[in-house]
Amino acid sequence: MIKTHKDEILLTESEQKQKIIEEKNQKIEEQNQKIKKLEEDINNLKKRLK
Repeated sequence: MIKTHKDEILLTESEQKQKIIEEKNQKIEEQNQKIKKLEEDINNLKKRLK
């Protein structure tokens, strides 16, 4: 199947949905990394308080 320029611009609905899902997953992963970092910081602070 040969894609024309117009085909490239107009992603199919499923491709658009897939792209949105991937972007959301990326944001979730970034948030998870921030949470992990905060958890580490909290644990380090707890150790200091002992």
